[in-house]
Amino acid sequence: MRIILLFLVSIISFSVSAQELENSIYNALDEFLKNRSDTALKELNKKEVVFENQVGNSNEHLALVILQCNKAFFLKENGQFQKSIHSYEKARKRFTDHNLQNYDIIEYCLKPLGNLYIQTKDFVNAENTIKYYISIAEKERKQSQKIAGIINLLALYQSINKHKVVVKIATETLNLYQVDEDQKKNLEDIRNYSLLLMNTTNGEVSSNYLNYINWLNSGDFHKAKLFFERAKKERSIKISIRDKVKYLLEEAQLQLLLKNSVAANMLLDEVLMNLIPTYQPGDHITQDHLYAESLLIDVFDMKASLSTTIEDSLDNYNLSFYVSDLLERNISVEETKILLQSEKRKRSEKCIQLLLQDYEENRTIESLEKAFNYANKGKASSLKDRLMHKRIRKKYPNDSLLKIEESLKRQQVKLTSIILSLQEEELSMDSIQMLYNEYSKVGVQLKEVSTSIREKYANDFNEEVSLLKIQQKIKDKETALVNYFFGEKNLYQFIITSKHIKVNTIKVTSDLQKNILDYIRFFNSPSVINNNVSDYVLKSHNLYKKLRFDELEEYKNIVLITDGLLNFIPFETLLSKKTDDLYFENMPFLMKDHKITYAFNTNTFLNGNGNLNPKKITGFFPVFKGTIKELSYSLNEANVIEKEYISEIYKNEKAKKDKFIETSKEAEILHVSTHSRNTGVISDAYIEFYDEKLYLNDLYSLECNADLVVLSACDTGIGTLVKGEGAMSIARGFSYIGVENLIFTLWEINDKSTSEVIQSFYTSLKEINSIDDASRTAKLKYLNNPEIENAYKSPYYWGAFVYYGSVSENQNTSQLFYVILGLVIFIIIFLQIAKKKF
Repeated sequence: MRIILLFLVSIISFSVSAQELENSIYNALDEFLKNRSDTALKELNKKEVVFENQVGNSNEHLALVILQCNKAFFLKENGQFQKSIHSYEKARKRFTDHNLQNYDIIEYCLKPLGNLYIQTKDFVNAENTIKYYISIAEKERKQSQKIAGIINLLALYQSINKHKVVVKIATETLNLYQVDEDQKKNLEDIRNYSLLLMNTTNGEVSSNYLNYINWLNSGDFHKAKLFFERAKKERSIKISIRDKVKYLLEEAQLQLLLKNSVAANMLLDEVLMNLIPTYQPGDHITQDHLYAESLLIDVFDMKASLSTTIEDSLDNYNLSFYVSDLLERNISVEETKILLQSEKRKRSEKCIQLLLQDYEENRTIESLEKAFNYANKGKASSLKDRLMHKRIRKKYPNDSLLKIEESLKRQQVKLTSIILSLQEEELSMDSIQMLYNEYSKVGVQLKEVSTSIREKYANDFNEEVSLLKIQQKIKDKETALVNYFFGEKNLYQFIITSKHIKVNTIKVTSDLQKNILDYIRFFNSPSVINNNVSDYVLKSHNLYKKLRFDELEEYKNIVLITDGLLNFIPFETLLSKKTDDLYFENMPFLMKDHKITYAFNTNTFLNGNGNLNPKKITGFFPVFKGTIKELSYSLNEANVIEKEYISEIYKNEKAKKDKFIETSKEAEILHVSTHSRNTGVISDAYIEFYDEKLYLNDLYSLECNADLVVLSACDTGIGTLVKGEGAMSIARGFSYIGVENLIFTLWEINDKSTSEVIQSFYTSLKEINSIDDASRTAKLKYLNNPEIENAYKSPYYWGAFVYYGSVSENQNTSQLFYVILGLVIFIIIFLQIAKKKF
């Protein structure tokens, strides 16, 4: 009883009345500010939890906002960036939710929050936050804060290489506004820096630092060092630890380029002592010492370049990957994750080179397997992460956290679409602020939920793919997995069969790149191949050899994971032999002897299933009758589907966008025969329904559980090429939302030939229940059809359709089983009858 009373007394003594609460919050903050330490921070955190449950009126909420901003500042100064971001985000949410005033939320919360987003490479949230506080400053007529926001926005754009945008905005700002001398200098320096990086400035410029950049870019490292030393003397003594670290890293990079490895290593050790307080030169760093700080990535990348052994280099690169993964885990926005892949790619290529060098020296299969995993690490990782989440949701269907995460992701995508669509429209400041606030709230919630899920299901988020697992999936001797990695120096071809792994290194020469681009251009229009058949034959076979496909002759089934420009090549159309024959049906196309299946990465290959016995097909055919967009032959596709399958078909005015969204959740096979468009701008990609367009960003929020999606429309596989992620296309959008089997097009297709190929595909699928076999059969039937003229048998007419998914399980094994079983039953019956007779 006494223990209970003591417990109650302790609670009562810490509780405060409503009148005293505001003062208690300020007193708790004052105590912390007098003694800033980890111990004091722990005590402040305990009190903050209590305050959060007690605050009621606006003064109390404002007091808590001020506490959270001060706490966030302390965390930022001590390198705890993610905790700092979390505290700033909570303060921002509270300030906007309760319409608080009388506090400079821009200066003490939004500006540092935006800068932290940049430092942690969360670029989309950084952009939205900066634009948000620019709009507040504009509404409140605070020009100085508005210009400061514009300068921060330019720094963001510069960090992601949007130099043309930087020059344009900086020039407009200098022309339109009266700015003070410091802001003017900042704007001019930022603009000049971008001009230098765009190579539009010749000779020396006014600033020593910019001259350093100029000579660095031109390759004269000694002159660069001269100007760097001059700039160093001009630097202010009062700079933040982080700015000091950035300058040290720049100097280390310069010493590395000058081949002064000892000096570079000393500078990197100084950087580590600033970033990791417990570090001393010579200490062995483990993952336990690290946190989500982008500067650490630069340190370990340079350390890897300076290492004298393969093992040490790989250890340092792995630390860089680890920090990069920590940063990604705290990012909820898909576009930002995609931007980060470029850095990973460069690091992956260096690791592959090191491991192949180790293989040449030691001949260990383990080196090849590791090299393969590095090649796979940065490939369609955004898709991989999304599909991993989908598998976890299937495994734990009743988990409320997973349901909340999925709902928040859809909300975030919808808000992104709204922001993108309204960017160029005239909006009130209140509307802009409301959108950015809502976007921020969803992002904060999503980050918290996703972190909890990763902790809860840590074992399910294993990204490594073992060689043994792939070989078990391949099973038979007639199948090979071919994984390309398109690096800056080399194109690596990994060939994995049921028993072996092999790597071919192909030099990335201007001749190879020209051959690839020339081949892609053959499919720009129907006349290009037909007017240059001999040239097509020559270049097709040359590319076949350059991509080392001649080493795959013995394998009937080939699974292709392409990369870079190879994403746009229809491999089935390559010629395996030289030929003088001008009749297309007689040409040795690769698909005649091989079944080609594509996969976005090894995870999609491993987890998919290419066998399909569809019970129902849902199809959309807008047709656009009586317009210049009319697709009259698409009705033939609809007729075959209605004849061969149970179906739900929406034609003409019934093929509406809302109906598609409604039915896609439950559809088994989803077929869309329409127009699509991709201008090269990611947000512009769409497929067209009778009433309106479905954009790529809309697609990201769609719920679709189809076993197969067939996109019978132009250019559905074409889009902006992003390193490591592939083409940002409509097809990729469907893969992102979890569709594991996709048929789509690589160029603008012919309505009539498309209809014939698709009709054959569905007829074959019903007979053989195998997507990849049905796809190949449909193309072969078209090519061998005696009623089709030679000109229309050009690969332009049938090669556009590619199948991305998994190889179907070998049907022959099960058929053989039933044959043997039938034979055994027949023998048993025969012996029984014979026994009765005798």
